[in-house]
Amino acid sequence: MIFKGSKNIKYAEMSDSELLDNYCRNHNQSNLAELFNRYSHLIYLVCLKYLSDNDAASDAVMDIYESLVEMLKYKKVENFKSWIYTVSKNKCLMIIRQKNIFYKQKKLFDIEFMESDSFLNHEDVSIFSNELLRSKVNELKEEQRVCIEQFYFNKMSYKKIALEQSIPEKKVKSYIQNGKRNLKIALLSELKKSDI
Repeated sequence: MIFKGSKNIKYAEMSDSELLDNYCRNHNQSNLAELFNRYSHLIYLVCLKYLSDNDAASDAVMDIYESLVEMLKYKKVENFKSWIYTVSKNKCLMIIRQKNIFYKQKKLFDIEFMESDSFLNHEDVSIFSNELLRSKVNELKEEQRVCIEQFYFNKMSYKKIALEQSIPEKKVKSYIQNGKRNLKIALLSELKKSDI
C-alpha cells in the first residue's frame, strides 16, 4: 500500500526524525507520505494479524494514515516505528471492540427476539445470564419480573406460570412481551450511559 508522496528524491534520503520534524513544521503531506510508506507493510501486517481479513486490514491502514495527518500536527513522537505500531494495534483493538459491541447489541436487542409474539421457547435463556440483564430484570414491574424469571430462568411454560400466578395465559404472554420491551429500553439506556 503506497501513499503518494513527492517525486523529489530528497525525501527518500531523509531520516524518520527529519521527516517528522518537517511535517510538524510545515504540514507538507509529502513528508508524511514518505514516512508512512516506509512502514505501511508493517502496519498492514499488524492490522491483518488482529483483524484476520485483508479488506478490513487495508481499510484500517487507510484510516490510520488519515488519522496521522491530524495526530502528528500536535503529537511529539520520538520513535515513529514503535509509535506507529502502538497506534496500529490500538486502532485494530478499537475496531474489534466495536464489532463485539455491535454483535452483543444485535444479540441483545434483535427486534424479532424482543418484539415477536412467536418467541415462546427457552433457547435464548443465555441472553438473560449476564449481571446487567439480571439487575434490569429485577427493576421491572412485579408481574413482568415474575413471569420473565419463571419463563426464562425456571423454564416454565405459559400454562404453568398462568396456573401458579392465577392469571390467564394471555396475561402471562403480555407480561413477558412488555417485560422484554422494557428490558430493551433499559439496556439501551445503560449502553448509552457507558458509552459503548
